[in-house]
Amino acid sequence: MENTPKLIVESKVDKFTFYLRHIIFISFFVYFLTVLKENPILISILLFILILFLIFLDYDQIKIFSNKIEIVQKGLFKFNTSVKVFYFDEINTIETTLRIEGDEGALIQLIGIFRATINLVSMNEYIIVLKTDKRISFNTKILRQDLIKVFRLVEKLSENKIKVTGLEKEIPLL
Repeated sequence: MENTPKLIVESKVDKFTFYLRHIIFISFFVYFLTVLKENPILISILLFILILFLIFLDYDQIKIFSNKIEIVQKGLFKFNTSVKVFYFDEINTIETTLRIEGDEGALIQLIGIFRATINLVSMNEYIIVLKTDKRISFNTKILRQDLIKVFRLVEKLSENKIKVTGLEKEIPLL
């Protein structure tokens, strides 16, 4: 069965915060609709901003198949969900910089909901280097131990043709 993923990995904290943010934004949306008559221009602008937030919020998911990797950024709707597919035959190496790990990583992700600046919370990074020497970089909140499982499986399924670097390197969270 070619279409069945061998492994699906996502950050449970990231997925939880994804739905929590949607609930919060929808609550604000409903509230703003009820007070629309008080200041229609300002409330309309705020409603527009909330709609944009609802559209552009997403969380990461990685699917491993027998011959490919699918990197999915799942949104609430199909039109804001993106899928990038990389076949094992196209990949030369995968370089990793993995920071977020275990309970500390989950706590930092939760704190990340309330952060003021976008880069305050560390993210795990991996770079897929294609055989054409094109480098495609990804940042994710998927935990280190889950990404290690993903990349070990990729090495195994590719019969060690894909070299994954940086899995053993310890890097501080912030």
